Amino acid sequence: VFGINQNDILVVDKSLTPKDGKIIVAAIGGQLIVRKLKITKNEISLISKHQSYPKIKIEEVTNNVVWGVVTNLIHRF
Repeated sequence: VFGINQNDILVVDKSLTPKDGKIIVAAIGGQLIVRKLKITKNEISLISKHQSYPKIKIEEVTNNVVWGVVTNLIHRF
């Protein structure tokens, strides 16, 4: 997902306000997922880079949905 590989470490800041185009960790259906936040005037959605995962439309960006904003990535060797 967006340059994130298996076993990488994500640094997530829960205090940041999620904005369009940011990679976020979201709580959907009781699971944490990593997606790109897409905000337009018509809808708010969570986008995966992989075509096999459909976009997820959400009603609003809240703390119940957005767990945090990804700020850094550590690639493991």
